[in-house]
Amino acid sequence: MPRHTGRDHLLSRYGDRLVDRLDDLCEFCGEAAELVADGQERLLTQWRQQRAAEAVLGRIGETASHLPSEFREEYPVQPWQQIIGVRIIIDHKYRSLDYHQVWISLTQAAELKRYVEEILD
Repeated sequence: MPRHTGRDHLLSRYGDRLVDRLDDLCEFCGEAAELVADGQERLLTQWRQQRAAEAVLGRIGETASHLPSEFREEYPVQPWQQIIGVRIIIDHKYRSLDYHQVWISLTQAAELKRYVEEILD
């Protein structure tokens, strides 16, 4: 993690738009955690859970795609391109989604949330 973290640093370096997006990421990751709490079996068998997971992961990926490249380079611990790629897969390969992989992505959102919260603190 870079030496400079916290909202003040981010606001001065990138502006409030970035901080808003990071807050959004935390919110969407929290929604992913709620889906995880419902259990893998429910995701694998209920289409409503599947659509909810697709929406949440899509929002996470879309939000990550709007983070400035300078920010992603400054905070490289997360695989930003892979996070963005999940949204592309969900949007364009929706007929052949592997919900076991969707589950894995949902469970990884907790780590992303912790990382973003550390950056914001």
